[in-house]
Amino acid sequence: MLNAQEHQHPRGAPATAPKPYAPTFFRRTEFSLLAQVTELIIPRTRTPGAIDAGVPEFIDRACSRSSELGARLREGLGQLASKGFAGMDESKRAALLKGIADSPFFKAVKDLTIDGYYTSRAGLTQELGWNANTFLSEFKGCTHPEHQG
Repeated sequence: MLNAQEHQHPRGAPATAPKPYAPTFFRRTEFSLLAQVTELIIPRTRTPGAIDAGVPEFIDRACSRSSELGARLREGLGQLASKGFAGMDESKRAALLKGIADSPFFKAVKDLTIDGYYTSRAGLTQELGWNANTFLSEFKGCTHPEHQG
């Protein structure tokens, strides 16, 4: 007899890990490069990074819905690939991205990375500590000194 909290697995059926994400818009090489870019924008620290939060998948789905966005990102990723981005060490990658920080490509990737991260479970709960069931008796707003007054 099973308890209400238990469930039965079919005998002989091995547990399977979820299949890795298959990009719907980007080619695999583009998707890999995109993941490297997003991880530089929000790296893994004591909290999950962009890859952990599924940001590359979020961006792939967004590009599947917008041909204009997809074309912009595909072009930018092509330019990074032509400069050897994938084979660079992290400091050279960061320097290259800093050099294109004002480009429409980088602005779009940065915005999508932030949106994808902070709407994910990892971004909301682990990074921000958000809990939808929390009652706040008061909200003080931003407490950074540079944002006061």
